[in-house]
Amino acid sequence: MSAFFCYLKIRRDSLKKEQPSLSNTQIVSKMSEEWRKLSTKEKEPYEKTAAKDKERYNKEKKVYVEKKGKTAKPEKKEKKEKKEKKAPKKVKKAKKAKKGKKEKKCKSCNTKKCTCA
Repeated sequence: MSAFFCYLKIRRDSLKKEQPSLSNTQIVSKMSEEWRKLSTKEKEPYEKTAAKDKERYNKEKKVYVEKKGKTAKPEKKEKKEKKEKKAPKKVKKAKKAKKGKKEKKCKSCNTKKCTCA
């Protein structure tokens, strides 16, 4: 965690109590502005806190890596064998209308081959 984030962690609660009407984005903006105005001497305690946190992280990481017996970076997974390509599916064509003359239906019996006449 950086010194700036250590400052945010400590300052957020007191700023909320001082100005409860501020939204989260306004609070962060206000704290960023305050951080920029701090001198290096005023930033020193936060930088020490960040350094301690980094040491703690490195120790925990070392223990974790030794426990797991692996490097910090995860190993790449082996590539799966390529599947055999299947033949492409046949595209169904739209049915074509029959060419030729259509037989007319009889108006009285409503059939193509009329027997009433």
